[in-house]
Amino acid sequence: MSIITRVLRQDAVYWAPSTVRGYDGNTSGFSAPVAVRVRWSVQERFHVLETGVQVISQSSVMINQDVLKEGYLYLGELADVIAVTDPTDHNEAWEIMKFDKIPNFRATEYLRTAYLTWQK
Repeated sequence: MSIITRVLRQDAVYWAPSTVRGYDGNTSGFSAPVAVRVRWSVQERFHVLETGVQVISQSSVMINQDVLKEGYLYLGELADVIAVTDPTDHNEAWEIMKFDKIPNFRATEYLRTAYLTWQK
């Protein structure tokens, strides 16, 4: 077991954005929530997005799978939110504003990090 896998000790829930986008470029729905393993850190970080916009994330989350921007993460168990179909209605779900994926030196596994913002 790698060190990346060993540090992911917390349960979280991920809602992927749907692939259907409205005329304004925003997603119109979310897929069913899935359980993921994470290491959640609350810390502010400065980022420059692909569009050149400068933003500050409130949390960074190491995660065991790829995630999409505009998806949502919730720190907790799937059973807590199984009936939640729209994470924007949940007070403790955070929006993914940026996602990084860095390979180890042998490229056998990846360190995946999602940067979150709480937008309510």
